Amino acid sequence: MQVREATTAQQREAIYRLRYEVYVGEMDRPQQYADHERQRIVEPLDATGILLYVSVGDKIVGTVRANYARDGDLGEYEHLYQMSKIASHPSDTSITTKFMVHPQHRGGRAALALATGIYSHALFRGVRYNLMDCNPPLVGFFESLGFRKYLPRLEHTEYGSVIGMALDLHDVEHFRAIKSPFLPHYEAWQASQVIKATA
Repeated sequence: MQVREATTAQQREAIYRLRYEVYVGEMDRPQQYADHERQRIVEPLDATGILLYVSVGDKIVGTVRANYARDGDLGEYEHLYQMSKIASHPSDTSITTKFMVHPQHRGGRAALALATGIYSHALFRGVRYNLMDCNPPLVGFFESLGFRKYLPRLEHTEYGSVIGMALDLHDVEHFRAIKSPFLPHYEAWQASQVIKATA
């Protein structure tokens, strides 16, 4: 399952509609930026964010957003994640939000493809630390990737009580210890840096 970056208005519109379908239609979650008439969710962070997606045929079935702190304001997440605690912020920090898979495609390869795709994208963009939050049932999934609990209890304005997770993208010994699917992507990045240095 190939991960792609949304580069067209049509792709981004499909992502905005998937968000609405999952958050409002399925989960009945309050969404500040929900457009109920057009059944889409577009947020200010989309203006500077990277939107990745996976599709089955012509249908987008999963998406995730990355925002690099050096590219623009992170809104409420700057305070929520206490990002000022990271000494190198904002030069090499990012946040991951709007990670979702259509219910018909959960339990398959989509979630893992999105996670490794956004990891690789951030790694090649020079990101060192990534922050995100999730509901308690998803902690195990993100820990299996290499994330660690960072802030055990946060109050998100839309999602209520969540857990803050942090990832050191260069935490290679930990990746090896837990057999993280991020490890091959780190090794590919490392090899590219060696080639660049000797070119």
